[in-house]
Amino acid sequence: MKISTVAGCAFLSLIGGCIAAYPIDHARVSNYCATTKAGESAISARQRALDRFEFGATPNSEHQGKMSFLVYTTLSFGRYVCFVDNDGSKVITTRFNDVD
Repeated sequence: MKISTVAGCAFLSLIGGCIAAYPIDHARVSNYCATTKAGESAISARQRALDRFEFGATPNSEHQGKMSFLVYTTLSFGRYVCFVDNDGSKVITTRFNDVD
């Protein structure tokens, strides 16, 4: 009975931590998008995201004739994403996507 109680508490703590992370992650990704400006180097914008432990970023790739990469937080399971459109060297636009 003790093992199941400990496992249950650990599971509830994990779920509670993920739920609590949502508003924090929303603000982090939104702030990243707002501070990434047109004309900034695409490489440095991606690296700035990767330098923070809570962010992940996809490789720069072409999609529908545009180069872009995504910046996301690892705890939000992709709910909050910043699309960084670029020309391969410089940022053109950023778009924040909120799945909520």
